[in-house]
Amino acid sequence: MVTGCSKFKSVILKVVDPKSPESCKTLHEADIVVGNPADLDRHLQSMTRVKWMHSTWAGVELLVKHPPPSFLVTRTGGIYGQMMAEYVIAQIINRERDLFGMYEHQKEIVWSSSVYQRKGYRPLSSLSIGILGIGDIGHRIAEVCNTLGMTVWGVSRTQVPEEVRVPYIHHYRLTENLAEVMESVDYICSVLPSTPSTRGLLDGDILKMCAKKKAVLINVGRGSLLSDKTIIEAIRKGWISGAILDVFEVEPLPPDSELWKMPEVIVTPHSSALAYTTEVTNCKLQLEMI
Repeated sequence: MVTGCSKFKSVILKVVDPKSPESCKTLHEADIVVGNPADLDRHLQSMTRVKWMHSTWAGVELLVKHPPPSFLVTRTGGIYGQMMAEYVIAQIINRERDLFGMYEHQKEIVWSSSVYQRKGYRPLSSLSIGILGIGDIGHRIAEVCNTLGMTVWGVSRTQVPEEVRVPYIHHYRLTENLAEVMESVDYICSVLPSTPSTRGLLDGDILKMCAKKKAVLINVGRGSLLSDKTIIEAIRKGWISGAILDVFEVEPLPPDSELWKMPEVIVTPHSSALAYTTEVTNCKLQLEMI
C-alpha cells in the first residue's frame, strides 16, 4: 500500500504494511492512499484526512459495502482486459486441444497420435462465446476472441446504443435475454462484478438453458455469480459440459469442495489477472465516486 504521491515533490511517498500497528497512524495522516481494497477495508472509516483513495482492483465490492466515504475513490481500469483475455483464450485452447490429456500421455511415454486423430478438435473459428459484462474487460476478451475467429455475444444490463456498438461483438443482448444466449454459445464467460443485481444471477436452473450445446462456463468475474452447488448440479445433470473457475463464492476454495476433484472442472486461484506495480501506476484512472 502506498500513501502520498511521488509525482509532486511536496508530497512524501510512504509504503506501508496495512497489517502493522504503525500503518493506522500513517493512514490517518495520509492525504492520498493507493492500495488493495482487501487491505484497506478495515481502515476505510478511520482515514479521516484522506482526500483521494485509489483501488488497485477493478472491482469495488469491498468498498461499496461501507457507508459512502467523504473522499474521492477511484479504481484501476484499462489494464486487466488483456490479461484476462489471454487467460480465457488459453483455457479454451487447452480444452479444445486436450493439452492436459496430451501431457498425461507424455508422462506415460505414450505416442497418442491415433487417439487425437480419431477425436479431432474444434477450431476456434467454429466456436461461439457469450460474455456476461461488456465493460473494458469484456470488450478486450470479445476483441481477442473475434480476432481468432470466434462468434461473440455480449450481454449487458442496459441497452448499448447503436452508435457505440463495436464490430467484434456480433450479437448484443440484455441480461433478460440470457436464455437465448445460453442456448446459442459454446462458452459462457462471466466478467461480472459482485453487485446486488449480479449476486446469484446464475443460481437456480438457468444453466439448464445451456443443455442444447452443453456450453462450458468460464468465471473470471466474481464467485458470487452462482454457488458451487449450482455448478456441480449443472455438470452432473449434463446442462454444461464443464467449468473453468478462477473465482469462487468462498476463497480460498475449501479443501473439501467437490470442485477440486471433478474432472470437468479447472480450478485456478483467482489469478487470471494480477495487479503489477508498473501497470497500476501507468493505468487509465476510472473515477468512481463511492
